[in-house]
Amino acid sequence: MGASAKIVGIHERSLRRYRDQVCRLLAAHGCQPSGAAHPIRTLEDLTEYLDGVPTVMVDGTEVPRSMPIDWAGQRGSWSGKTKDHLAKGTVVADASRRPVWFEANPTGEGCTHDVTMLRAQLGLFAVLTMIGTNVLVDKAYQGLWRELGARVVVPRLTRHGAVKTPAQKLLEQQLSGQRMPVERAIRMKWWRELRYWRRPAERFDTVGKAIATLASIT
Repeated sequence: MGASAKIVGIHERSLRRYRDQVCRLLAAHGCQPSGAAHPIRTLEDLTEYLDGVPTVMVDGTEVPRSMPIDWAGQRGSWSGKTKDHLAKGTVVADASRRPVWFEANPTGEGCTHDVTMLRAQLGLFAVLTMIGTNVLVDKAYQGLWRELGARVVVPRLTRHGAVKTPAQKLLEQQLSGQRMPVERAIRMKWWRELRYWRRPAERFDTVGKAIATLASIT
């Protein structure tokens, strides 16, 4: 940031303010995938758009972050799975391989399980329960069928050491291919801001929404 400020001939703090303003504007604009009548800015817009598509993909994404100063923050952001401090969020994508919604973990914690995080995102979770669209998820969302019923498509967990049948393998391959759009949408982490998070956790949602907006229109 300091080098960029020198190039344009302004103070680094001014450049940071301009960056934050651009992020807020992009986040307020909302995602606009192809086929959407208008940008998706609110949960009502998201409901209207998803009601018109046959399938939606949902997945959690995580970004390594700098270690918080306070002990409570360190415990909350630490992931025993990845052995790192994380910032997490949920990405919703459609078949166009573009994100249509991003929402950071409301607790700001990195140790939260994906399905627990989704259930804590009350507005988004309510949208997914109301729409009639099929919801494709991965194995991290076991038990989601209790709320979404038969509309949720999730791979079955097999016991440790159990041998999968050819039919199970084929079904998982087909589901993996169908879920590819959300995996591509999560590649919005190509943007440097979402490769490693050094800023306050409460800003992760705004920046994530801004980058999702860029990814949806590029």
